[in-house]
Amino acid sequence: MNKYSSIISFISFAVILSVIGSWLLLAPDPGFSKEERRALESRPEISVFDTERSISAQLGRYYSDKIPFRPFLRNLKVAFSSTLLMQSSVDGYKVKNGSEYKIIDNSSIELAERNVKFISEIVNKYYSDSRVSYGVIPDKGYYAGEANHPDSDAIEALFGDFLPKGSTLIDMENELDFSSYYMTDIHVTQPAFLTAAKLICQSFGSDYYIENELEERKLGDFRGGLYGQACFAVLPDKMTVLSSPLIDSAKAGFNFESASSPLYDLNAFYNSADPYDVFLGGEKAVITIENSSCKSGRTLVIFRDSYARSIAPLLIKSYSKIILVDFRYMTGASIEEYREAVAPNGSDVLILLSSQIIGSVLYR
Repeated sequence: MNKYSSIISFISFAVILSVIGSWLLLAPDPGFSKEERRALESRPEISVFDTERSISAQLGRYYSDKIPFRPFLRNLKVAFSSTLLMQSSVDGYKVKNGSEYKIIDNSSIELAERNVKFISEIVNKYYSDSRVSYGVIPDKGYYAGEANHPDSDAIEALFGDFLPKGSTLIDMENELDFSSYYMTDIHVTQPAFLTAAKLICQSFGSDYYIENELEERKLGDFRGGLYGQACFAVLPDKMTVLSSPLIDSAKAGFNFESASSPLYDLNAFYNSADPYDVFLGGEKAVITIENSSCKSGRTLVIFRDSYARSIAPLLIKSYSKIILVDFRYMTGASIEEYREAVAPNGSDVLILLSSQIIGSVLYR
């Protein structure tokens, strides 16, 4: 009996290995992972110039992304590592009070300084007659007490050195805390931006603040980018957007097209790979918000990353137009090309960037 049991076990194991091996060799490339918010590795193109270590690394990443039941196995690994092995971090991610965050190890203050100089040169060249305010949103790990986090204070100091004298600092570090961020995402919740939005309006001499007109609109469960990347057993967030008749009537246009879209893209929340795209429809080089209810003729230009997409609607009561520019998708040379559209005379300028992104992405 034992002999037959051993044979059956051996054959079963061999069949499982054969099935997995056949899958890895013959199955199509995995494509995009909605859970991890990234494109999974495609079959690498090996050349004669690749080293053995390089080939091994490429194939390792490819087959790791292609393995069957990958989401289940990733969840199992994280549960085993964090619960049984008591590891404080798993694959560069941690969880604190039910909120996930990533340990940032690719942020460089040198790169941040280069980006600060790049933006400051544009402001000095094209917005010399503008009022300027600036703020740096700390990485979520800063509030979790991580030692190796992007230094938002140092980046703010750099802006203070290179921007025109008289520019106003919006102290985002003081206005936020760990609970300000989604539990399953890197971004700040829109309601947590309310006080900062008021300070921004006041920095430009405006009392037209929208807070008293807002009502919360609950859209449902929100599983942010960290939910699928970190795989900790945490509860989803509840997505809330702040609405008002003024926000509902304003329209957004993308990449210099006419403004005809709502500021909150509900279809994106329910159907896109990243539900955070509910705010102004997702990542675009240039987004223009037009507010026909405001007759001031004032324009606000925001140099920003994805974090500012949720705060921009809270600023519209003061402005006829808000122009959001993301230098991850638009070069400095494009400012000259589209100068009339993105650098109107007398516009106010807000620089609102996250310390994580400005220290890890090169603006050109």
